[in-house]
Amino acid sequence: MDIDKRPKYFERWSSLWKFWYEWLADNKLSPLEASIRYMISKPEISRVLVGVDNKDQLQKIINAVDGNLPPIPEELSTNDPDLLNPGNWKIL
Repeated sequence: MDIDKRPKYFERWSSLWKFWYEWLADNKLSPLEASIRYMISKPEISRVLVGVDNKDQLQKIINAVDGNLPPIPEELSTNDPDLLNPGNWKIL
């Protein structure tokens, strides 16, 4: 999500977002590619459910599957339930 479209609620994790976008740029990945490849790299995940609005979005998701996922740096991990659980997001 573009920084100008991100709800203010998420500003408290700005250093995490900064590192995320730097890591994406360094590895020449889109957020979609990194996210999809991360999910399918997990042996405990046997299926991934995605939602699409149109055929173009579906094609982008299919294309994002192909390719490698570089090692994920420890700096990108968080255990903060206020970020991990969408039920906690105060964005309205």
